[in-house]
Amino acid sequence: MVLGARDPEEAEDIAGLLADDLAALTVHGPAELRAAGLDAAGRAAADRLGRFWIHLDVDVLDELAMPATDYLMPGGLEWDELAALMGPLGAAPGLVGLSLGCVNPDKDPGGRYAERTCELLAGALG
Repeated sequence: MVLGARDPEEAEDIAGLLADDLAALTVHGPAELRAAGLDAAGRAAADRLGRFWIHLDVDVLDELAMPATDYLMPGGLEWDELAALMGPLGAAPGLVGLSLGCVNPDKDPGGRYAERTCELLAGALG
């Protein structure tokens, strides 16, 4: 399950996986997550997945919300939306681990976005 993706080129790359009847991969973009409610979408994902691993690429955030990444793209989630989505996932008994990607410390000389990312994860996993 992919939550928050919005890159049309990436969607094209994984289209074959989505068409495969054997694949359980679904992609939910920011607009779809907002329509469902971020907290509800997080709960539904956790329920559907059972045991799962979170890989959070911070580029799921809007480029203005998270400029400390190399993959800047408009139309992403805001910090509070990502927190709402991550809350039920982080609290789910099926969560077995988490990895973090796409944080670029060279674009965050004061550490503001690294700190904000740590706060987000602490809130979701706390």
